[in-house]
Amino acid sequence: MKRILIATFMLLAVVVGVVYSSGKADAASKTVYVNAKSDIILRDQPVKNAKQIGTVKNKSAVTLLSTKQEWSYIQAGKQKGYVYSSALSAKNPNKKVTGGLYPKAGLTLIYSPDYYAASKKGVEKYHTCGSKEYTSVVLVLSTIPCSNDVNYGYAVGDYVSEWHNNTKWLDIGVAESDVTFGQYKYPMTEGSYTYEYTILPNEDFPEKVKIFVESTTKTVKVKAGTFENVVILKAYNNYRYYFVKDIGLIKITDGQGRTISELILVENEK
Repeated sequence: MKRILIATFMLLAVVVGVVYSSGKADAASKTVYVNAKSDIILRDQPVKNAKQIGTVKNKSAVTLLSTKQEWSYIQAGKQKGYVYSSALSAKNPNKKVTGGLYPKAGLTLIYSPDYYAASKKGVEKYHTCGSKEYTSVVLVLSTIPCSNDVNYGYAVGDYVSEWHNNTKWLDIGVAESDVTFGQYKYPMTEGSYTYEYTILPNEDFPEKVKIFVESTTKTVKVKAGTFENVVILKAYNNYRYYFVKDIGLIKITDGQGRTISELILVENEK
């Protein structure tokens, strides 16, 4: 029995030594995605200045063969080599969003600062009201009761917005009016462009403007919590709008990355 145990131990030592000397840690092969700022370099060894044997396109799917410390051994097409592990992600950046980026009915949403207020100050509470007639959701001040008639939007001006959602557009505007806050075209795919019709500064009529879809998979933390698969739209003025399915806007930042408004509380109404 003692001789068998010694032999087993020696065999394990040899196996561990082989794995370590190869520079690869055991890992089940799986599909991951390149998630970097640009295409990444494929190298023949897990060393910073190792020989470059090719490049791997950003956002492409690759097969992860093994990982050890900061390096991953992958297969991209017919080529195998090493890339930085930080450039890979289990989330598919090519996820296509085709709808749902609006608040569902029956929620309480609190923003700070209030992004509808001209002063951009203070905290404001809204609740969401469903509209069967327009298959839309209306965001109203918490002091105003829900109603099946969206015409009450005129009573409080910009403090009421109506969100229409279909397979083609996400529309946000003043209820029962032609005033639009945002109108974004589906589908949305990370790294590509969508567009909206908006009135640019010093212009009188809406123009078609390209909107960059910066992310459809990012995890974003705001005061209301941490949200996954956040859709981030970058506008022509470098403002960013953060949308979450069934909730709508959770954050707005300006061209310098400063927070204009964020969601601080979301609750289901009883």
